[in-house]
Amino acid sequence: MSLIGHVVATESSPNTAYSFRFWADQKCRIGIGTVIRAEYADTKVFGIVVQAYAYNDVPGAMADFLGREGRPDMTPPTARPEVRLYEAAVLRRMPEEPVGAIGIGPVFEATEEDLNDALGAGKYRDRGIPIGVYGSKANPMAVYADPEFLLGPEAGHLNVTGTSGLAAKTSYILFLLTSIFQRFRGEGGEGVATVLFNVKGGDLLFLDHETQSPLDEEHRRMYSVCGLDPKPFTNVHYCAPFKDEAKEVVDSLRTHEDFKNSPTSGFCFGLSEALEHAEVLLNRDDLDAKADAFLQFLRKVAANEEKLILEGTQATFRTLREMLACIQKMLDEAKANNETTFQSHHVATIRKMHNRLSGFLMRFPGLISAGGDPVPALPEAFDDRHIYVIDVSRMASDAQDLVFASVIGKLREKMELGRLGVRRLIVAVDELNKYAPSGGRDTYVVQSLRDIAARGRYLGLTLFGAQQFRSKVDAQIVGNAANSAYGHIQLEELTNSIYTVYPAAIREKLASASPGEMMVRHPHFSQPIFIKFPIPPVLKGSDGMARWPAKVVERIEDRIVRLAVVRDPELKPHEIWAHLDQVTTPDRPAILHRVEQQIGSGDAPREVLRRLGKLAPQQVTGQYPADADDPFA
Repeated sequence: MSLIGHVVATESSPNTAYSFRFWADQKCRIGIGTVIRAEYADTKVFGIVVQAYAYNDVPGAMADFLGREGRPDMTPPTARPEVRLYEAAVLRRMPEEPVGAIGIGPVFEATEEDLNDALGAGKYRDRGIPIGVYGSKANPMAVYADPEFLLGPEAGHLNVTGTSGLAAKTSYILFLLTSIFQRFRGEGGEGVATVLFNVKGGDLLFLDHETQSPLDEEHRRMYSVCGLDPKPFTNVHYCAPFKDEAKEVVDSLRTHEDFKNSPTSGFCFGLSEALEHAEVLLNRDDLDAKADAFLQFLRKVAANEEKLILEGTQATFRTLREMLACIQKMLDEAKANNETTFQSHHVATIRKMHNRLSGFLMRFPGLISAGGDPVPALPEAFDDRHIYVIDVSRMASDAQDLVFASVIGKLREKMELGRLGVRRLIVAVDELNKYAPSGGRDTYVVQSLRDIAARGRYLGLTLFGAQQFRSKVDAQIVGNAANSAYGHIQLEELTNSIYTVYPAAIREKLASASPGEMMVRHPHFSQPIFIKFPIPPVLKGSDGMARWPAKVVERIEDRIVRLAVVRDPELKPHEIWAHLDQVTTPDRPAILHRVEQQIGSGDAPREVLRRLGKLAPQQVTGQYPADADDPFA
């Protein structure tokens, strides 16, 4: 027990029931975020420092200037006493009643027992989840969260805010997952699993590999204090969308041949997902009331809930290409009968939606299966202590939105039906500013995230969301997150009104927070606590990409067309097709098959090449090595 100061209350600055001031010895290492214990009468009060002051008895700047004769290097004959004064917010009091003003008494530096009492961890420490450490490098103390208030059902969800690139958001979530996987047990050995979305490069593609740089002594000590083993995750499954209709290559940075024993599996969506989430893929102007009604009609036909009569017989469709063919027949039949509508839908609306839905073939060549069966991204049921990484880093923004909407929708469905397979499933989503912006459209994605945030903890689904700007995220989603963590935050963000609940010194500390430092809020903490956390024991994405660079591939047909243009830039589309038609290599059947799968055998060669030419770089897919021989040689 270390006595460091004394509570002080003056007529002009009295103590209240929730804040008090104390002075402390100048040699004591006290700063913003320090936890202390004050005692008076039969009461203990635990507080956290939220402001610091220093002054002496000099009445003004002129008096100090004259006392030193205007010379800064002069030592005055009499040293003025200096006072270090601190303001503390109350964390907890023992006993808890009555709640009165803080009395006068000594102040002590908090011990580990004091820290647990201050945070209410005594009730749940044995089953608590370590969320970081408090204290000095030489004497770190573990800080625990109540799993029932982090993962549910009492409260739940976590929101993390921090500047990108400063080892804040993703690193902290990975550390928490390490802690949860090793310490969470629940009642009757409840299982826990995680779904992660990899949205930036190779960030989350090497979680089952050890960090390249060994942990230093400070970080090992933090793991030891938390009772954790700093090791990578052992059960990780990676998946990414296919690159094309052939379903042979995945669109991921994790494609090195060393991963043959743990490959990145592929997935793709079918017609039902494309129709269910069409609003994610179409422009707002395209989805007027008439277009939406036609989409609903198509959904019901695909689900056999409504009949479609073409040429006198009932028509059905199972794939995107079959549906487009049926839509074209609707247009042809209306034109043949000189009608402006087909089953109450105007021809102009049908034609517009046919054009928009046809674009899915080119915009999402491997993500939406045009003629085959879908391949699910999620398992039927999740396994205990498993991590499922969905890699969407190489996809365009609208394709990412489709994956996100579909996966969240499936999880929401499994949650409601009680088919998650584990008692607790954590869904970690970065870039919430993009997927659920404040003041944005009330999209299916936003509705699903709101529903998870509002009801998920009761049903086993927990949201770990992260973003750079908390003020730009939907208020209902962040408002339902009972736990929050704040890393380094830019001053521009801190000027937002949502941060005014914190004292100025706290905001200034957040603006200068170092990597590995967080301010955390938890339902058991009456005030935010500053903690530190060790770096995750997994390989960083940049180090993994340097060790296992992704294999560069492109579609055979794209390569042939490109090489033809390079050989003769003046070639016209039909002349390029002639080159393709003359190819006699063993690859010819595969070339023609993939072109037919991608475009459709009914298109003219000129149209095929025109559509191929519109592909974006990230959509160039296939299985043809970049260093292969010139097919025209």
